[in-house]
Amino acid sequence: MDLIFLALSVLFISNANAYKITGLCHKPQLNPRPKEHGYCTPDDKHIFKKYGYKDDGIPADLSGFQPHLLHESSIVRYFDELGKWKFLASGSYADVYEGEMAETGVKIVIKQYDDSSEFQDVNMECRLLMYLSETGLFPKCYGLLVSSNELAIISIILEHVTGTENLRDALHRKDISVYQWTLILEQVARYLKLLHSKYVLHNDVNRGNILIKWNGSKPRVHMIDPGMATFRHGKYSSKPTDANRVYTFFDPTSEYFESDPANEIHGFGYLLLRLNEMHPNEDWNILRQWCRKPNRDDRPTTDELIHRLQSLQIKYRKLENDLYYKNTFNETKEVIRKQFMTVPIPVIDVFKLNPFPDVHGNIRFISYSTDHMSYKANYNGSLVMVHLFVGKNSFKSSRNEALINMFAEPFGLVPKFIGLCFYNNELDDVVLVQEFLQTLTTLDIAISNHSDKWTLKDRSLIACEISKSVLFFHDNNILINGINPGNILLKMDGGYPVIKWSDLGEWSDGAGFRLKDTGICNKYNFGLTPKRVNTCVPDDKNVNVFKKYGYKDDGIPADLSGYQPYLLHESSVVRYFDLHGEWEYLSNGTFAMVYTGEMRVSKEKVVIKQFTLQTDIWEIEQECKILMYLADTGFFPKFYGYMPSGPSLYNLTIILEHLTNTEGIAVTSERPEVSMYQWCLIFEQFLRALKVMHKKYVLHNDLHRENILIKWNGSVPKLYLIDTGFSTFREGTYQYMSSATLNRYPFFPQESVNFESNPSMDVYGFGYVVNKVNNHVLSEDLKIIADWCAQKYPEDRPTTDELLDRFKALKLKYKNVGSGYTNSMSGVLPKNAHQLPFLTKPIPILLLVDITPMPSISDTSEWLAIDEQHGSYKGVYRNKSVVIRLYSNRKFAQIRHEAAINLFFNSTGLVPLFYGMVFYDTSMRDTAIVQEYVVNSTSLAKAIERSNLNWTDVYRKCIACNILKSIEIFHKEHILINNIQSSNILYINNGTSPSVKFINLHDHSDTSGLLRDEDSEIPIYAAPETVQNTSTSYFSDIYSTCFIFKELFNPSECTIINEVINYCLTSKPKSRPSVKTLMALLCHTRDT
Repeated sequence: MDLIFLALSVLFISNANAYKITGLCHKPQLNPRPKEHGYCTPDDKHIFKKYGYKDDGIPADLSGFQPHLLHESSIVRYFDELGKWKFLASGSYADVYEGEMAETGVKIVIKQYDDSSEFQDVNMECRLLMYLSETGLFPKCYGLLVSSNELAIISIILEHVTGTENLRDALHRKDISVYQWTLILEQVARYLKLLHSKYVLHNDVNRGNILIKWNGSKPRVHMIDPGMATFRHGKYSSKPTDANRVYTFFDPTSEYFESDPANEIHGFGYLLLRLNEMHPNEDWNILRQWCRKPNRDDRPTTDELIHRLQSLQIKYRKLENDLYYKNTFNETKEVIRKQFMTVPIPVIDVFKLNPFPDVHGNIRFISYSTDHMSYKANYNGSLVMVHLFVGKNSFKSSRNEALINMFAEPFGLVPKFIGLCFYNNELDDVVLVQEFLQTLTTLDIAISNHSDKWTLKDRSLIACEISKSVLFFHDNNILINGINPGNILLKMDGGYPVIKWSDLGEWSDGAGFRLKDTGICNKYNFGLTPKRVNTCVPDDKNVNVFKKYGYKDDGIPADLSGYQPYLLHESSVVRYFDLHGEWEYLSNGTFAMVYTGEMRVSKEKVVIKQFTLQTDIWEIEQECKILMYLADTGFFPKFYGYMPSGPSLYNLTIILEHLTNTEGIAVTSERPEVSMYQWCLIFEQFLRALKVMHKKYVLHNDLHRENILIKWNGSVPKLYLIDTGFSTFREGTYQYMSSATLNRYPFFPQESVNFESNPSMDVYGFGYVVNKVNNHVLSEDLKIIADWCAQKYPEDRPTTDELLDRFKALKLKYKNVGSGYTNSMSGVLPKNAHQLPFLTKPIPILLLVDITPMPSISDTSEWLAIDEQHGSYKGVYRNKSVVIRLYSNRKFAQIRHEAAINLFFNSTGLVPLFYGMVFYDTSMRDTAIVQEYVVNSTSLAKAIERSNLNWTDVYRKCIACNILKSIEIFHKEHILINNIQSSNILYINNGTSPSVKFINLHDHSDTSGLLRDEDSEIPIYAAPETVQNTSTSYFSDIYSTCFIFKELFNPSECTIINEVINYCLTSKPKSRPSVKTLMALLCHTRDT
């Protein structure tokens, strides 16, 4: 019924609203609205010819320019320090964000429209951009992006024209000469002429839609936002008269008359008006009055404007000579500078500083100001200089100074940088720690104390060294902005000066603009709080939990201060997105959500663990340091660093290696194929991981199934442990929970209520996991081990060595018992899992007006098929017969999934020719697929029902072999069809040579297969194993194929065919033949 309502609603829209479209005129019957609604009559083509523009080579419409629907994974969004999309600008109907193309790294802007914008309107804007792409005037349009759960949120993906400023900002510059303004205005006039010659009106010429890019002293103009532009016709202002007084770039006459090129001249006059307000000049005023004359016919043409501006160029070039603005921006050096802006910054332990940073404490400050103070301290036995920042933006200031110091340190221009250090729970409570240089003093003090002893040569050498270091910064497009004697450190070494810089927090780029800080790591403390109240004191030698179990203290560090986490810049990590524009979710725990992404430079897959509760910073730092400490064991994911996710230190995000193609041990335990020998291998690795942890004086303290991952390499398992959030080093932990609460955590032993954790408690957790696995495996040997580990008293539990000996014996026992699980299915599947890259390729989007409208529900002759789930009708697209397939209760992702595979196989003949997708309404579910209408075709199910008795076995074999050839191609591309049935195959009657095509491919998958929905109806063609909660496979496709053959060859007297069908329909998947074997049996043998 939903589909019927959709059909009626679309039919109503098509008749009553006549395909609501802004911008472009289409066929008259599709745009019957009167002019007062803001749309021209499509036959009004005189507006361009009136101004001398010829119609030669101008297309009748823009249907030949077809935007593509981009997959969300092809777009990388940039983030600010709050974890929000990096905002660039906003307009009346859209917000603009920054990003890049995932594959090429090309910078883009993501223009996301509000929910009042209609897909057809945005689609038209994209087509206009494609039409105008050859002009070089507008940014390149890469395609459309559609996301959201229900209502479609539409975005256009555009080229990011970097290094530009809009005209509104440029008007505030005092250093742009009149001559340069004439160059800018001439380009705008030429571009308007170019637009008009292509029968396009911009209709929105204002300061915000013109960009300027400087190449030295030469400006280059770009235009943006053709959202109100029209092709082959004008536009009526939808603004009332009062609003036109606000939007002063609108021609007041457009309220009553269709816009034309003269309206654009009025908009040009608006630019002159604003220019004259900021830079008064009588020439601007005269030109402004000419462009804004009330009568359109009295305004100049673009040619007249260009001629007048060229005359002004001659006038002002002679007057001004070379006194004009020149941009010294060097793009190559800018790239180098931006690279050091994103490097990780060392973070050090605040408790290693003595004295502890405290603005109000008893500290003797060497220097101080309103926002910065410095004092001498001790760090790890060395003298250091601590710079303490105060004020609202302390973190940004300290980070900027940290970055410039890290950049300049290798060149000997600054004291050695030690790291940043956070001393409280706010991001701005930060200090910067550098080497303390006892032999150097500031230049102002040196001048005061020693200048009378300096010779002229000494002074010259000092000045020379200062100049050389300033030149270094300038060569790298960096301005110091704070050069004074107090920021320069000096030492005379054997008559030769040594210069170093301090307090570089005011540096900026070469244009003199302070770099916009996006916040690298918005959350740290890293040891700022005392030890946890629920943790024993590590210095308590009476509680040596590791020595008690025989682990020696040889080579174990006293603490983990030598493992130094790094702050990652947020731009160094790419977050993945799902269909709805949300971060791609992976899992969650008690304190954090886990998302997926990758490192921007190395492309390594990562997980982004974002804490959701106010977590003790010391605990988070300890988790990360333990991961770094255990990195060489091979049992834990790699730790990359910290990343910002908010303004508080409690919004920490940590970046970890993504262990791809793994599964939780709970999933593994549900695989009946996993043999006891393989379980011995898994648990042996588990124990080795525990043993190596304990040898390194680490306890996991949180062993349950969610923290254990298995990765299969064929039949060989590899075990990983994750989540060291509760782990401890050189100590145990107290759980501080009641016995009642403990019941909710059965992997903790009873003694954890009162006693510090120790290696035996990890063994207890190991036994808990073995017991849970054994609920599926049902092994007496595993039960004995689980019970052994779960002994009430710790001393009665086995050690890891005892358990390893037990599993060594079990391996010998079970080595030759059963074939075991393999993730490569007897060699038919490739060893590695295959992804389907075509699923993320751009998909063509069609205009609703180019498609035959949906027929009435009562007109059954126009519907090829219709029910509550889907419907299809025959129509026309660009004079081609097509089938339009609509769906009800199907998610957009499923529809796009089917569209992607049809597009991929478009050139093979396996599917009807795919033209694109079309959106019928604002909901993403209201999407249809448009494909070729195949003449002389019907579903194979209907063909069998009507004609089967008249077909010979030879003819039927020809059909069967065509089906097998098609399936072989799918399987060679590592694609499972998963829905092979006679109603999903088109039979084409070509006389003596029948052919087939596949339709309804929405259930296809990669080689990992699909699990059938438990609530769904079981189709009769489904392989038996898929009904029993087993994934589909190549073998299940074979079963479904032979089920068709059973229909096709009923009745048949061919012995081989009947044997082959029975061969395929066996209940044992691996006993079924491959497609290649089937083809050998059916297609290359004589009939018997």
